[in-house]
Amino acid sequence: MQFEFYVLNFNAVTQKVEMFNLFRNRLVNEAVEKEVKAYVKQQENYRPKLQESYDKSTGFPALVAEIEKIIMWQEWSRREYEIYVADAFETDIAKCEKWDCYKQAQANIKAIARECVYQYKKHYKLNS
Repeated sequence: MQFEFYVLNFNAVTQKVEMFNLFRNRLVNEAVEKEVKAYVKQQENYRPKLQESYDKSTGFPALVAEIEKIIMWQEWSRREYEIYVADAFETDIAKCEKWDCYKQAQANIKAIARECVYQYKKHYKLNS
């Protein structure tokens, strides 16, 4: 299945800023689907398989943390996922901020996790 959550990204081929699906990255999509599948089966008892020993969270908070790590792993500080952001009339590139896909998604990780669970259940026709 293919999850969807869009951020802005610069397409080097078309030379335009476009809407970019975070899950177009196959590794992100597959890793998140694997975690969502485990979460749907276990709900409150869910724990990521590779969860650090110091992190004792379970259930939805653990899923949120794991999805954040997956997105960070693939889409943080990589040139193909970065854009410069500034005021519309800024001409000094030194005043621009570099934003990657992870930074754009970071404030929405909980919503992304919720949406992935919803999309997974809808795709496989599972009851809530």
